[in-house]
Amino acid sequence: MVSAVGGTGNYLIADNEITCGYVNSAGIRLHSNSAAAPITRAVVVNNNVTMQSSGNFGSESAGIELRRACTNTCVIDNVISGGARAALALIAEPGLIPGLNTLVLEWRVDFDASVAYLFIGADPAGIGTSKTIVVREPSSIEDHGSGTVIIPRP
Repeated sequence: MVSAVGGTGNYLIADNEITCGYVNSAGIRLHSNSAAAPITRAVVVNNNVTMQSSGNFGSESAGIELRRACTNTCVIDNVISGGARAALALIAEPGLIPGLNTLVLEWRVDFDASVAYLFIGADPAGIGTSKTIVVREPSSIEDHGSGTVIIPRP
């Protein structure tokens, strides 16, 4: 099962067991196609996401992905295992930039990322995902965003 939500609204994705066997998909994906109608105040909490452990991962391969206009979203204490391009990814596209999102990473890391554990992207013009707060430093990060704040593990 793969979970995806799209369009304007407030969402709670909690306490799920998700297995994704695709090499170019996300276990959980939040995305909005309109800057005027972003996903706001979504919460992704306490999910167990298992990704395909190997393969030629595509650009949309992630355990949890915030794509396009997602703002003020919290991703909290999810367990992501297996392998993909990234465990967590924030993906920007022209005019649709994720911003003001908070990621609280799980304590246990059992994940093989082909790019980075946390990928914070930019659109083709170089406009990056803005003002992401990351609590508990990831094992690896590729950050093309602006204003990213990483709060180390206490």
